[in-house]
Amino acid sequence: MDRSDKPSKKRGRTDDDDDGGHRGPGRGGTSGGESTGSYKNKEEQPQFEEMMLKMTLTHGLSLPAFKFISDTSCGLHGSVYMVKYKEDDKLAAIKEICQDHKVLSISDINEATMLKKLTPHQNIMSLLDVVNNNGKFYLVFEYLEFDLRSLLDSRLISLMDHQVASLSKQLFQGLYHCHQNNILHMDLKPSNILISQKFQVKLTGFDFSRLISANDSLPDVSKGESLNYRAPEVLQDSEDYRMVADVWSCGCIIGGTFNGTDVFISENKLEQLNDIYELCGPPPSRHSSNANSPSQPDQKQAIVCQRHVRKLFRSVPAAALDLLDSILVVDPLIRISAEEALGSDWLKDVNPERVKPPKLPTVREYGKFCQIYRNNGI
Repeated sequence: MDRSDKPSKKRGRTDDDDDGGHRGPGRGGTSGGESTGSYKNKEEQPQFEEMMLKMTLTHGLSLPAFKFISDTSCGLHGSVYMVKYKEDDKLAAIKEICQDHKVLSISDINEATMLKKLTPHQNIMSLLDVVNNNGKFYLVFEYLEFDLRSLLDSRLISLMDHQVASLSKQLFQGLYHCHQNNILHMDLKPSNILISQKFQVKLTGFDFSRLISANDSLPDVSKGESLNYRAPEVLQDSEDYRMVADVWSCGCIIGGTFNGTDVFISENKLEQLNDIYELCGPPPSRHSSNANSPSQPDQKQAIVCQRHVRKLFRSVPAAALDLLDSILVVDPLIRISAEEALGSDWLKDVNPERVKPPKLPTVREYGKFCQIYRNNGI
């Protein structure tokens, strides 16, 4: 099925007001004014710098080793630049860690720590180096040309069913690797899915990731997912917050890629939960204890909701529909895992290396769109 003629809902900023045209590390944007935190205690700051110094790789590189080409985005915690290694002209992305009166963000050290634990992996963006420039740190990442959010919004790409399958297989391969290492990503969304010219897919945006046992729950953890990709149990602040919260986000990404528009487009948590119940059915009865919360939908109304997942995605391949139907499940206890998604009938025999890549936009076409996207939104 050709996706080029699919209608797209008019959006302002997408991914909860992320900037577009980002091809380096993810921005990890939040919604609802959630704070990422920073090391403001004078005793903690030297500890942060010591940790960063330990992660500084032994290449002996400094900023003069790079040729700065362009500013690709202004992220939540610092600017991201496209650069070249002067030695071999290899492209990279450098993230300048923002310093506000020498106060550094927790998420920066978190991102570096998680990537160091997870890479190398073919579907995880690599952290190439940590540069210490007179006490100011820069994270150096591999450079990928596109991100899924701006590619889809640009209307410059048309994905066939087998190409969506390849993208989805790589997405779950990266996520399964995270979960195998007990890492919950917590911010999966299209702008944190990077894509190369060869259609290699890599996860980025590990600012909010957390280490967690596969069977543990996180009742009071700070959440990083953008609202439209956030699992219902996370929105409900329930204690059923497990690895499969990431799988829900993947289902929203895949469903949106098929349909040409986000599965959910909500302005706040209450509206998002209502939209989820209307599409995916009522919440588990054990969540009724939160019914009196002002952030919860009317439980009586939610109970009568019926599932319409198969109707919404009726035009996608049958095996893909079965997978989406097992992912977009309100109850996290019966939602499938990343490993089970990889073993599904739709994905188990997909070999991304043998799938012909889609025709991707030229650098000029994509760059022109990204400039408009960043300045005005689409």
